[in-house]
Amino acid sequence: MTAPTILPENRKSSLHVAVALCIVTIAVLLAVGCSDNSSKGTGVGTIIRNVTETTTPIPIPISTENKLAAPICPVERQDPNSILSGDPFVYHSKLSAVNISKNRVWIFGKKTAVMTTAILDRNSSNVVTIHQRETNPLKNGTYEVIIEYPDTSGRFSLASDNRDYPNWVTNQNGDLVLDLSAVRNGGITGKDAANAIEKAITISGINHRTERTIMNVTEAWIRINPIADHVIGDKFPVGGTTNIPAGEIIYLQVSSANYKPTKKSMEGETSSLKYAEVLITPGVCGYNVWGENIQFDTKYWKPDSKIVTVVAEKRYADAQQIFNITLTSTPYTNANISGSSPTTIPVTAL
Repeated sequence: MTAPTILPENRKSSLHVAVALCIVTIAVLLAVGCSDNSSKGTGVGTIIRNVTETTTPIPIPISTENKLAAPICPVERQDPNSILSGDPFVYHSKLSAVNISKNRVWIFGKKTAVMTTAILDRNSSNVVTIHQRETNPLKNGTYEVIIEYPDTSGRFSLASDNRDYPNWVTNQNGDLVLDLSAVRNGGITGKDAANAIEKAITISGINHRTERTIMNVTEAWIRINPIADHVIGDKFPVGGTTNIPAGEIIYLQVSSANYKPTKKSMEGETSSLKYAEVLITPGVCGYNVWGENIQFDTKYWKPDSKIVTVVAEKRYADAQQIFNITLTSTPYTNANISGSSPTTIPVTAL
């Protein structure tokens, strides 16, 4: 048996150092390999990258509460029988063998009883239109509409020309069919009134023809944004919303609260008062706007309670709001919300 070789101490140390270096080198190589494989998606583990390395930022979801998203408006159903008060109501007749150029229209609703004439469309022989002057005073609701046509001799089966009883509708025998005042007083519903008229016309004979439909009316309205009290010298905006279509005009006037102007006075028919014409502009969800960039200048006003009056040019819609003007020296600042330069409204305060 050969005796084991005993190395000197210095050679032992060198050998230990070499072995240690080999182990460290192998560990480094293994670590580099794992890092490369992990970055390619084939390894498992956590990768620590240098903070100076360029990376693609990950977008952070933004809460919907912080978004200024456009409002979601409900889908409006297009109904040919629905109109805004002050709009004409168009009806397509289904009677091809009847001359509809001569007609009589009955409109019945809650406390409403109207008899008028529909206008024949020049471009279509079967289309008649109820004028906007008849729909202007109508309130929100559903109205029964009966279009009555005369017989071959041009005569209607019902009469409403009783001098002693102007609200009475009678048949050819002079019998009472309907008292219109009873409908207007709420004693008879619009539907019952329409049924009575329709029955009286059709019972007169085959030559007397009628057509019946409904008319859904939404009342036109104007609203004024809240106006605070002000001091002389203030400039402040005045505006509001409306369901009247964009492009139409609103008359606007400011005066002493003791004087309440009317549409006629604002149009100059009974007074020389000055007023402003304000254009309605498109809004959202059926709420159009007016007076967005208009402001009042109170520099030459006198202390008083003032009233702002707005009246639609073509429709029965108006609104009023009272505020006070004082001499108090408390400063008042009103920023222009839209960011554009406001226009001083050419209105004379009374």
